[in-house]
Amino acid sequence: EVAATAAVRAGRIVLYGIASSFYSAAATELKLKRLGLPAEAHGEGHLQAMSAAGLHPGDLAIGISHSGSTRDVVDALTMAREAGATTMAMTNYSPSPITRAADIVLLTASWETPFAGESLGSAIAQLCTLDVFSAAVAIQLGESCVQNIEKLALAVKGKRY
Repeated sequence: EVAATAAVRAGRIVLYGIASSFYSAAATELKLKRLGLPAEAHGEGHLQAMSAAGLHPGDLAIGISHSGSTRDVVDALTMAREAGATTMAMTNYSPSPITRAADIVLLTASWETPFAGESLGSAIAQLCTLDVFSAAVAIQLGESCVQNIEKLALAVKGKRY
């Protein structure tokens, strides 16, 4: 609820992730845009740093890192906090460097083997948690997000055969 409220009130929402965590960030960008919120996702360290430096109080920066120790994401979240933005972290590990840079922490629960790396299990856990987050945002937005979803569906309707 706290995370959803921060998103609804944000002037701008930026999501940061590297590798498979970027795909979770990009999927969430799409969900939030459909709800009518100004969201953008960045998966490259230089763009993350530039984005974070340009944030202001009232903005929301969301860092996604399964390990909680991805340097570019942690650095971007730290810069966002220094710029005055509200910061939110999603990780599987607390405490971790990313949780120290976050005002709000969402924890996932996935177990990865050394053979699997940090991919399928962590991605599923991230996407499920971000779906719940997006649903909570939609509930807070109420009818206005339904109208936006319908408007955007019409906008892309002609893109199908």
